[in-house]
Amino acid sequence: MLMLTDACNLSCKYCYEHHARGAQGNMSRKTAQKALELCSEGNHPFHVQLTGGEPTLVPDTLLWLLPYIRVHYPNAYVSLQTNATLLTPKLAEAFKTYRVLVGVSLDGGPEVQKHLRGQSQKTFQGMALLREYDVAFNLTTVISEASILSIQDLPMILGAFPNATGIGLDMLVQKGAAHQFNLNYPTKQQISDAIPALLSRLQFVNARRQTPIKLRELQQVKNAQGPAHSKPFCQACSGESLAVGPSGDLYPCTQTYGDPNFSLGTLSAPDNTNLMKLSDFQSDTEHCRGCRLEQNCPGKCPSRTYYNPHAARQLECHLLSSIAQQLTLSEGIAL
Repeated sequence: MLMLTDACNLSCKYCYEHHARGAQGNMSRKTAQKALELCSEGNHPFHVQLTGGEPTLVPDTLLWLLPYIRVHYPNAYVSLQTNATLLTPKLAEAFKTYRVLVGVSLDGGPEVQKHLRGQSQKTFQGMALLREYDVAFNLTTVISEASILSIQDLPMILGAFPNATGIGLDMLVQKGAAHQFNLNYPTKQQISDAIPALLSRLQFVNARRQTPIKLRELQQVKNAQGPAHSKPFCQACSGESLAVGPSGDLYPCTQTYGDPNFSLGTLSAPDNTNLMKLSDFQSDTEHCRGCRLEQNCPGKCPSRTYYNPHAARQLECHLLSSIAQQLTLSEGIAL
């Protein structure tokens, strides 16, 4: 993960990097090159996620970096996480040319987006631009009390975008701005009500599209049902993930960025002492007994497990369990 800048043009009410905004500035070309060299040492294909802050605040860096990656690391999988408010035709064309999968941060319809992130009209305009240039994108949605009732609207919103590929649900993490704005978690009942409506609408929309929209958590639950499922939740759990800050400081993932407990040194002086530390938080088995996913759980984000209180960890479990329940009720139906 290359954090091309720690600046952002929005003030999302739950930004976990809020504390570090503007502290380091923008990533230099030299730092980006050095990070890519480090990540390619294993001589196997790797995933480069371009993020921030808001990476489209540094369009010149993007327009240099994308062809650089394709020339020097042609097998790399490239993605970019953005709020989509600053997209331009030139950037959209580059995303298409260099095969970039775009992740758009969207929590619901225009009013919900405006309340939680701001500039919702520009976000939807950015999504329309991605549609115009046929750039594949998925949504990343933060689950909070303010957004939970709106997630059922996401499939209907994406129904207007044939280039949309998926939705990912991230539980609110208690780090950064979430403390300042006193955002609350959804209740179990709200999750129980929202998931069936979300899956029902997803099925409705997918039946009318050529390319289905995939719910990440649904795929995780399905993939975990095999008897041999033992994969870690994410690459950070197995020491195969690296977040590189604008000045070259290293962490296991962007959610741990700025936390000295997870520091991995710098590009100039890497320190692997904390490399596997997140693996200690990928499960919370003391409360798994009796869960319908007890034997086949896809697991939870370890950094959210670390930062969030126990009650929030249970909510993440409840979200997955609710999806599994609907999957069981809908057996034989392609959701």
